[in-house]
Amino acid sequence: MLILATTLLIGADRAEAQQQQRFSQQQSRLLEINASTRSCLQAARAQADLRTCMKTERDAIRSLRQKRTAQS
Repeated sequence: MLILATTLLIGADRAEAQQQQRFSQQQSRLLEINASTRSCLQAARAQADLRTCMKTERDAIRSLRQKRTAQS
């Protein structure tokens, strides 16, 4: 009976160790995905900032041209 109980405990310990290993692997993968997503969002924000800057510059140039035309 003691041998059976010991065998069951060893099996349970192995199963728990495997589950911990899977959890650790999943956690690592989620951290990688999170870092990748964060990087992608930062790139998207930078691109949006660049577009806004370029639009502001175009608007300023257009405004200057209109002022020059009005002065002529």
